[in-house]
Amino acid sequence: MAAEMAACQYGIFTLFGTIWFTFFSLQLWKHLQSRTRVSDSTEVHGGGGGGGKVHHGPLELSLGSINTFVTECSQFCVILFFAYCCEHYPLYPPGERLWDRDTFYFLMIIYAIAMVLTIKEGKQTDILNRDQTEEWKGWMQYIFLMYHYYSAAETYNFIRVFITCYVWMTGFGNFSFFYIKRDFGIARVLQMFWRLNFLVFLLMMTMNNHYITYYICPLHTFYFFMTMFTMRILSGINHTVWSIRAKLMAVCAIIYVVWDLFDGWLFNLIWSPFLSTEPIRGAKVGTLWEWYFRTSLDKYSAIWGMLFALNFPAITTMLLKTEDQPAAIQWSIKGAAVLVWGAATVWWLTGPFQTVKNEYNLGNAYYAPIPMIFYILVRNISATGRRYYCNLPHFLGKLTLETYLMQYHCWLSNSATALLTIVPGKPLINALIATCMFVFLSHRLNYLTLSLRGQLLPDDTKRCLYGAIGFCVTFAIYRVIGGVLAASAASAATIMLVSCVLGGCMVAFLLLSPAVDRKEPLIKSDSPKQAPSTNMLFALLGVAIVGMYVFGSVAFDKSNAVGDIACHKHVLEGKWTDLKSRDCSFHNTAFCETSSWEFTSPHKYSCNLQKLNTVKATGLVAGSKIVFVGDQTAMLTFAGAVRALGGKVPPEVTKMIKDGSDMEVKVGSTTLSYVWAGKQADVANKIAELGEDGADVLVLSSGIPAALNGIGEGSFKGGAKKIADAVWESKKSSKRHLTVFTISECTVVDSWGVKQWKDSEKTILEAGVQAQRDASGELYKASDLVLDGAGVTKDVPDKSINGLLYTDDVYDVLAQQMLNALKTLRPVATTTAPLTGGGRVPGGEMSRPAVGLGVLVLFLIGLVTFDSYLGAFAWPYQLLTGRRVTYEESYAPLIAKIFRAPRATPKAHNDSAEMKEGANGVEYQPVKTDDEGTGEGHSKA
Repeated sequence: MAAEMAACQYGIFTLFGTIWFTFFSLQLWKHLQSRTRVSDSTEVHGGGGGGGKVHHGPLELSLGSINTFVTECSQFCVILFFAYCCEHYPLYPPGERLWDRDTFYFLMIIYAIAMVLTIKEGKQTDILNRDQTEEWKGWMQYIFLMYHYYSAAETYNFIRVFITCYVWMTGFGNFSFFYIKRDFGIARVLQMFWRLNFLVFLLMMTMNNHYITYYICPLHTFYFFMTMFTMRILSGINHTVWSIRAKLMAVCAIIYVVWDLFDGWLFNLIWSPFLSTEPIRGAKVGTLWEWYFRTSLDKYSAIWGMLFALNFPAITTMLLKTEDQPAAIQWSIKGAAVLVWGAATVWWLTGPFQTVKNEYNLGNAYYAPIPMIFYILVRNISATGRRYYCNLPHFLGKLTLETYLMQYHCWLSNSATALLTIVPGKPLINALIATCMFVFLSHRLNYLTLSLRGQLLPDDTKRCLYGAIGFCVTFAIYRVIGGVLAASAASAATIMLVSCVLGGCMVAFLLLSPAVDRKEPLIKSDSPKQAPSTNMLFALLGVAIVGMYVFGSVAFDKSNAVGDIACHKHVLEGKWTDLKSRDCSFHNTAFCETSSWEFTSPHKYSCNLQKLNTVKATGLVAGSKIVFVGDQTAMLTFAGAVRALGGKVPPEVTKMIKDGSDMEVKVGSTTLSYVWAGKQADVANKIAELGEDGADVLVLSSGIPAALNGIGEGSFKGGAKKIADAVWESKKSSKRHLTVFTISECTVVDSWGVKQWKDSEKTILEAGVQAQRDASGELYKASDLVLDGAGVTKDVPDKSINGLLYTDDVYDVLAQQMLNALKTLRPVATTTAPLTGGGRVPGGEMSRPAVGLGVLVLFLIGLVTFDSYLGAFAWPYQLLTGRRVTYEESYAPLIAKIFRAPRATPKAHNDSAEMKEGANGVEYQPVKTDDEGTGEGHSKA
């Protein structure tokens, strides 16, 4: 095992061992002390205190404080090592994620019913109060997790909107915090950075993954800093009437210029010094493109959240005053706003939402705020509705970060591409057990992350800096140790020995150094109520780790980095399985009717080899042009590809017309074409006729049957070279990232006595076909992959319909081999634009300048109307009440409270005359942002 690890993994496991040795040594010392001094056992007190304090105070140089810290670190390490074992030493190979619409929507309904049954009255009635935002995050996270578990590709567009909502909350919550607290100190920054990145950093080290693999974390981190710098720069104008609005407008314009203009040139200029076009795990065409894609999907989300937060006092005052109106006026104003945003949402549902995945991605940044704002409006339209929340999603909403990260390794497997298997063959029981374990671990990690943050990064700036420096130095030291161990290919025993030596040094320092205060008794890490159950669960977790390590599938290869495995070659490894003796629903299959073709490669999980359903298949090749050139073998494989994408097979295929029957099928944004070419010369000529813009994927048959009717082996080899030359020339001249497949001829069943032409006296035999396959070396070299028609058919002669051609399921397998190979050979396109070879440089593929300009106009409307609903609430309010909410009554009480001044309007750089009017001010309390920086906004006193 150890020889396969990276240097960072050597380092992190040595750190784990050091912490565990220190922990057990301190527990042993405490036990010995309690035996010699009976009174100690009564003096030991819970770190959380009997009063219910959740987290511990700052780390002190005392034995009790350090024991608490080490205890919680040891629990963190146990969970991470358990996750590592789930990935690399599972008791059973991971299962395939299978789309089951009935089960998926059944679970959605059950969860919705459970939400209703857990409705609870809260203490807050303001818009987007804390309870409500936790509820919102929770139900979105549940659907997000189910989407991954059941590979629910048909819900993808909804999931994109949910991620937009999360990013929106980052802008909304952090803007509110900085607006109210005006705290731009290093302690705040470090604490937020810890919350967003501590767990992901340790997972990266443990799993040897890249940061971009867990893309949600860099995304939220980036938008946190964008919000912070927006508020920090020229912070003196943050509480003015118009200057702050001009600043937000400038930020929105900068986003527009960087992401929507100049075809990505400015984006590349900014990010290319830090990111690469080299393919890595988690970014198959490079981190530069992956970051461009991820940020482009939600480029305007955070700034919309900032706008909502800025207008929050005005929209809150407007809503409260509306609710003071007679019922007819009140609901007329509310109904008008709902009607406007409801109509916009219906337009979105019937328009942009209906597009396929890759096309939808292009518009998500511009259109996703529509349903989100409609939800906010409807959820907060009633004072009664604002007071109540659902407790079940409220619980999950607090664990969004941990559940997002741990699903990769402790619920799913292989970076969320397969299912963690605990009870094989029992999918529902397996899901139940895995989910309970997954939620418990996520909940515990949430507690530990916040508790350790409080100990290492307290509010005191000096102590916070010391804690951050100590953390960085510790990991730097262990990274160096890991490099040394990796260079020497150290064994697991060596790692344990080094850990014990380092742990022994730590224990000696704690027990002998005069700098350590040992007068205070050791502190338990949990409150008395939590300790027994927590200790029991962690003991069981330790047993599970030992079991997986000793009895797990050690040979299970989890390497899935680009270049580690030639995944496209492993698609050829498989066998037919009779369904009477095996249920294919629990296995990786390429076809499943009366028999299944099962992928048998040892890398089938790490390469994620599986039958691609129509949604996945169309998403893989969206916007592509796939051209099949050749005889009936190519034509029938073309039909298999059409079926895989959910298209309608042309009737010419079923009639087996073989001379001049060119065909074309459009499936979504994908075009599949078939060009008849029975002889080798015809194949070469047709390839040349395609031109430089002819195809993204080219699939060829080599003309063996025709060659066996009059052309000898020498001539066939020359003909194969001619096709190869045409392929090389096409690759050279193509403007697209051309991928070429050649289909090796299916096995000939000699007993049929096949004759290619009716007037031919020559019988085609398998020996002759094999000789021609052997002579096709030049053509095979020119191809990116040879689809193994011979291998697929050699053991199933009963599937042949005339000795040369086979039933549809054979060609479905060849089509699935092609599609699975494309996942590596031609990484999934994120837009309809063709890929360029190797790494990918952004070229404005995700930009829509005209639509982005419309976003700027709407954003300006939101700024000048002081209405988060872009005038849909403010204008009906003014029309029906005959007055407008003034700046003074909306903002002055809040600003006065912020600056601890009497209730009066502060002088602004460019204040308007609108602040003259006195009114019943509404007081606001400082905002509390949640731990992912997505707070509930301004809270009403």
